[in-house]
Amino acid sequence: MGYIDLGSKCTLIRRSYAENIIAPEDWETDSLPILQGFGNSVVKPLGRIRTIIQIGMVRAETELLVVDDGYLHTPVLVGQSFTEKPNVILYKTKDELLFISMPDCEDQNIRVNIYTTTRLIIPPKTTVPIDVRVENNYTGDLFVPYSFRKIFDHEYAILTGLFRIVAGNGFILTSNLSNENIIMEEGTLLVRGRMYSEENKFNKSRKAPKQYQVGDLVRIEKDIRTESGHSRKLLPKCIGPYRISKVLGNDRYEIVDTPITRKNAVRAYKAVYAVDKMHPWLSFDNDVISSESE
Repeated sequence: MGYIDLGSKCTLIRRSYAENIIAPEDWETDSLPILQGFGNSVVKPLGRIRTIIQIGMVRAETELLVVDDGYLHTPVLVGQSFTEKPNVILYKTKDELLFISMPDCEDQNIRVNIYTTTRLIIPPKTTVPIDVRVENNYTGDLFVPYSFRKIFDHEYAILTGLFRIVAGNGFILTSNLSNENIIMEEGTLLVRGRMYSEENKFNKSRKAPKQYQVGDLVRIEKDIRTESGHSRKLLPKCIGPYRISKVLGNDRYEIVDTPITRKNAVRAYKAVYAVDKMHPWLSFDNDVISSESE
């Protein structure tokens, strides 16, 4: 159970729940932000984890900041790090807050007709889910593009979204833009949707992550803070070298500093990074982000 806060820039998780997802020693602790908004106080998170969050139809990897249990009344507070992802569309209806996934469907060319299942009345100036059916008892995801329509000079819109259809039945979202009721008869053709296969699209574009071993030297992408008036473009996007000290699960690695990057003579730097934030220290692969590149 969680709480959605559209005004929060971060997604937060209680310590006791975070410990059940990732062991505390594997939490990221580098460059943690200072959180404000807890009464009149400021709070420093205990760590950072990344995990999959699913709300409704949307499933996405999200960064969560870990805080002591006393600061949260629910296990998770979902903020803009999830709600503002480019593929997430948020619709507010009269009764629900709906999260819809917005995919890239340029290569999805198989189209199906979408019809109303019953006679219905849409009140003026409202957005409502409409029960629909599609041809051939299709089961799967269906991408519905935005469409502006009229019935007897009454304007309405079919809203963009990725909707789950089971045995030819599901729902889509429709907004009555007029000041009067809109009546739709059973079997009304609403719009044409496009069949969408996330698995096929993922498999086509997916590149196997780089594998590292203990002892390998790597560069890491870090959010480097600058003084006022200094351009971030002039700073390297990656810093290093760091050494892989432990291979963890889910494409994550523990790194430690080297004599070149060591800043503390007493205590060694240690952190956990995901493979997508790491690059070989020396590489001739054109796909690797260069420290000097724009």
